[in-house]
Amino acid sequence: MTHLIDYHNQDFEKEVRRLTNGEGVDMVLDAVGGESLAKGYRLLRPMGRLIIFGFSSAVVGARRNYLRLAMSLLKTPRFSPFKLFAHNRAVIGVMLGFLKPEVLRREYPPLFKLYTEGKLHPHVDRTFPLARAALAHEYIQARKNVGKVVLVPE
Repeated sequence: MTHLIDYHNQDFEKEVRRLTNGEGVDMVLDAVGGESLAKGYRLLRPMGRLIIFGFSSAVVGARRNYLRLAMSLLKTPRFSPFKLFAHNRAVIGVMLGFLKPEVLRREYPPLFKLYTEGKLHPHVDRTFPLARAALAHEYIQARKNVGKVVLVPE
């Protein structure tokens, strides 16, 4: 079953609780950071994984906003190793820009295989021609997308 939750208009923690009859989930992928991390962590079942791969809550529009960054950092939970043990959960951070190319070459093929087998279903919000990449980036920065933005070569 697939459900799309727009965190701009819905409390995703409440919605996931409703959809899972209060059980929570095995994995949360978080690109927002701040308070979203706390919600994601609370949604994890035992042996669940919170994977952090961004911190978009610190950015509004095209420029960094240091006040917003500070507010997001204040809302960011601190993960104690002892609580992680006690809750049987893991928090993992991934920053693709810092990974070596050989790591990406090793990790991507299994994902593409799952996609071609129809086991992964990314939600595409909108496509842009490659020549309009700057417009696509502005669209993402304005937080208009709910799902992926895809550049299509002409």
